[in-house]
Amino acid sequence: MRNKHALFGALMGLGAVVGLIGVARADTITVHSLTSNAATGVYTYDVEFDNFANVQSNDGFVIYDFPRMTSWSISGGLSTSDFAESSQLLSNNLNQASTIDSGAATVAAADHIAFDRNYVDNLCFSWVGPPVPWLGSASAVLTLTTGVATPETNILGMYGSVDHSGPTLSDPYSFSSNAIIVPSGSDVPEPASLALLGLASACLLARRRHQ
Repeated sequence: MRNKHALFGALMGLGAVVGLIGVARADTITVHSLTSNAATGVYTYDVEFDNFANVQSNDGFVIYDFPRMTSWSISGGLSTSDFAESSQLLSNNLNQASTIDSGAATVAAADHIAFDRNYVDNLCFSWVGPPVPWLGSASAVLTLTTGVATPETNILGMYGSVDHSGPTLSDPYSFSSNAIIVPSGSDVPEPASLALLGLASACLLARRRHQ
């Protein structure tokens, strides 16, 4: 319980610095942690479009380093069918992918959060509508379930988002990024050297038993 309280306290503190170090001109798509249960592997997030949101095709948000997602749904003012989900180990496939990554990396580095590990999936949620574009506010709940076999705790991860509510027609994009809670598990395979060492130890032990 103490660790959980510490994580939420850290999230509150991070909110105060995002305005200083983030790249967002307008936080038109934001994602915030609601509940996290490492025992069941179920995590929920608040997804908000603000009054200025202009969410066009392939705008949306990415949750970095969420291991082994087995199911997802969006309910409330938006629905699962409004988004297309895809997973990839590095970066994302949304509009302006490199800028989303850069903004999230800046916030993560400033707050010493592991970011975009090359062995844990990033979950990309791109807008497909209808309508396209979505204009204005909306509020929804994203539910993610992880298949990590024995999740023991949670860690701070990152989200990043993009939409078309930028300041001018020649500069149409707006970005947001912040810390959220994600599972601590990973898909890291056992290093080959350790696996061989374990096999050699087992063979040696078996040989000694037969002597």
